[in-house]
Amino acid sequence: MQIKLSSTNIVVLAKNHNPAIASADWLKSEVIFEEKAINSTNTSVFSFFESETFLLTVTPEHLQVALKNPIESSVPKLQKSVCTYIKALPHTPFIAVGLNYIWTFGFDTQENASIFLKNLFIVDDNKIKTSLGKNNYQAGGILVFEDEIFQVKLLVEIVKQSPENVSCNFNYHADVKNSQDVLQAISVFQCKNVESKQIVSHLFDIIA
Repeated sequence: MQIKLSSTNIVVLAKNHNPAIASADWLKSEVIFEEKAINSTNTSVFSFFESETFLLTVTPEHLQVALKNPIESSVPKLQKSVCTYIKALPHTPFIAVGLNYIWTFGFDTQENASIFLKNLFIVDDNKIKTSLGKNNYQAGGILVFEDEIFQVKLLVEIVKQSPENVSCNFNYHADVKNSQDVLQAISVFQCKNVESKQIVSHLFDIIA
């Protein structure tokens, strides 16, 4: 089995952030994205920017930057772009940061994926079947733990669109008080990318 990065993004929550700031021209002038816009929208309540590598969405409460094609070699670019954005708006009242990673790995069949998760998370299979009144069900799990400044939630489940695959969805959440706190949280984005992959590798005995 091979572990694949299926999705990754950084989310920053704020109070009364102005989406109108994030125009394609402003993003270029602040060197937040060096790539040209493929698509962009800029209003007082919502802004959107799409380039070859990035997707940016901005609302008054929410900033998200994601990789369109999530490959591990692009993770540093994502971190740099978000840091540059935050540094350009030092007085914005930011309140939280989320570092998000989804790793997937596959089995030969849907049945093998289902059995694997049941063996990992289910203690009494017969009790589950009796309680549900069903013999067929899918198992998954949620793990919550603290990691430095982050509260981490890991959701493990079957991928609906391809049920022979398992997804491991990590959310590293940190409350912040100012832009410096945001930058501190984002500074470990690459590190947490590696650590989350290692957790998946160790948890499921996969050679990363």
